[in-house]
Amino acid sequence: TASTSTSTTTLLQAIKTLPNTDESWYVKTEQFSQPFPIVKPHLEAHRLWVAKLRSEGVCITSGYRVDADGKPGGGGLMVFAATDYRAAEALVLLDPLVANGCVDWELNGWIPEVGDIELR
Repeated sequence: TASTSTSTTTLLQAIKTLPNTDESWYVKTEQFSQPFPIVKPHLEAHRLWVAKLRSEGVCITSGYRVDADGKPGGGGLMVFAATDYRAAEALVLLDPLVANGCVDWELNGWIPEVGDIELR
C-alpha cells in the first residue's frame, strides 16, 4: 500500500549510515556477565533500543560475535557514531544490557586508517 511504502521510505531516510562531520566512530564490545535466562529480556530491550535509535537518526549498529563454527557466545559488538568519548559513554550507559548489569563491556574510539565503513 502507499502508506506502507511511504513509512518504509521515511524510515530508510532516517537511518544514518555514516557519522556526521563532527562525529567519530566508537565500538562497544561486551561479554555476558549473567546467566542467559537473566540476560534474555534485557537483550530484547537492547534490540528495541538500538532500532529506536536508528529510527531517530543515530548512526549505530549492533550484533553478536560468533566462533569459527558460527556459534554465538563470543559476546556482542556495537558500532556507532558520537561527537566525543563522553557522549559515546553516555549512550552506552543507556543500553539496557549495561544499565541492568548484564554485561562486562569496554568502549573504544575507532579511527579508520585504511578504508572506512558505512552502515546499512
